[in-house]
Amino acid sequence: MIQITEKRECCGCEACIQSCLQKCISLVYDQEGFGYPMVQTQQCIKCGLCEKVCPILNYKEPNSVQQCFVVQNLNPEVVKESASGGGFSIFADYVLSKNGVVFGAAFTEDLSVEHTYVEKKEELYKLRCSKYVQSRIGNSLAKVKEFLNEGRMVCFAGTPCQVYGLWLYLRKPNNPNLLLVDFACHGVPSPKVWRKYVDWLGKKNTSGLFSYQFRDKRFGYQYTTFIAKYNDGKEYVISDSRNDRDFMKDSFFRDVISRPSCYDCRFKSINRVSDVTLFDCWHNKELTESDDFDEGATTIILHTERVAHLLGEIQKRSKTVQVDINKAVKFDGVCLVYSKLPFARRKEYFEDLDRMDVDSLNEKYFVSSGENHAKEFIKALLKRLGLFDKIRNQIAKRRMKRI
Repeated sequence: MIQITEKRECCGCEACIQSCLQKCISLVYDQEGFGYPMVQTQQCIKCGLCEKVCPILNYKEPNSVQQCFVVQNLNPEVVKESASGGGFSIFADYVLSKNGVVFGAAFTEDLSVEHTYVEKKEELYKLRCSKYVQSRIGNSLAKVKEFLNEGRMVCFAGTPCQVYGLWLYLRKPNNPNLLLVDFACHGVPSPKVWRKYVDWLGKKNTSGLFSYQFRDKRFGYQYTTFIAKYNDGKEYVISDSRNDRDFMKDSFFRDVISRPSCYDCRFKSINRVSDVTLFDCWHNKELTESDDFDEGATTIILHTERVAHLLGEIQKRSKTVQVDINKAVKFDGVCLVYSKLPFARRKEYFEDLDRMDVDSLNEKYFVSSGENHAKEFIKALLKRLGLFDKIRNQIAKRRMKRI
C-alpha cells in the first residue's frame, strides 16, 4: 500500500486514490494545505495498484521525439484570454472539433481550483490562462478512461506529475485518441495560502469577488499582472509593470508556497511522457527574428510520433515558426529542467500562516528592502558568471533537508 513518510515523495497527483479498487484511500491535508494519501488499512486488500501508479515511485525518464516551435493562435480573442500565445487552445480546439473532450484546471464558484472537462468550444475559456494553485484532480482520471473507452478523443492538460500519474493510471497507453499536454512548471502553490488570500480579497469589497486572473495582458504580455474583479465592476490590480507588491504574487514568485516535492521535482527533463509541452516564449523576437508575436507567444515541444501529424493542424490555427529547442529552453524554459530553490524562511512562513493576517505576513516577508535589492544584484552577477545554477542546486539540497 502507498505510505508517505517523506512529503517530498508525494506530488499530489491523486492517481493512487483513483486506482484503489476498495476506495480506501483519501486525501488528508497538512498544515501547509497540501493533500497526502491516507490508507484505511482495515479495508486494504494489498493489491499494490496504488504503488504501481505513483509517478514518483515509478518515474523513468522517457525517450521522446523533439520538435520545437513558437506559435501564436490566429484568433486574437483567444490570445487575449490566454497567458501567452494561445498554444493550448490550438490542441484543445482540434480535439473538440473531433467531438472530443478537453480536461484542464478551472476555477470553481468559490475560486478554488479543480480539474474538470469541457465538451464545447465556448466553454474552453474556463481552462485557459494560468492558475497558480495546485488543482484537485477529483475523478478526472476515471473520467478520462471512461471517455476513451467510449471511443472519444481526449486532451488532458496538467502539470508534468499529473500527466505522468494519468499515464501510469491508464497503464502507459499508446492510444491515438489520447493527447497529453503538460507545461514547464514553476511549482504548485498551496491551496490553503490561496484560500487565505481570496478571503482577504473578499473583505476589500462587500459586493463579492467575481473572478480572478493571474496573467492579464492590459499592461503588455511581458508583464505579470494579477487582477481580481468584483461584482460591482471594481478591480484590484497588481502588476510588476508598476513594481506592485502583493502577498500572493510574492509568495509564489519567491518560491515560498510550492509543494515540497516541487523543490526536488523528479520530472525536470526535456523528455516527457506527454505528447506536447508548452511554455511562455518571452524571447520570441530573438528566437523567430520576427515582430509578429508581440501580443503573446507560446513555445511548444512535440514529443511523440502520435502528434507529428498534428503539425499541419497547428499551422492552420497559428502563426508558426520552428526554432532550436536548446535556445528555446535556455531563454524561457529553465523550469523544464531545474527545480526552484526553496525560500530560506519557508518553514517559518507556514508556522505564521495560521496566526497572522495577510497584511502582517506581507509586511514580515515581502516588504522591499536594501537587502533584497542586494540579493537580486548578486543573483544577476552569478548568472553572468555561469555559477548560479551550480550554487542554487547545492543550497537547495541543504534546504530540502529542513522541509
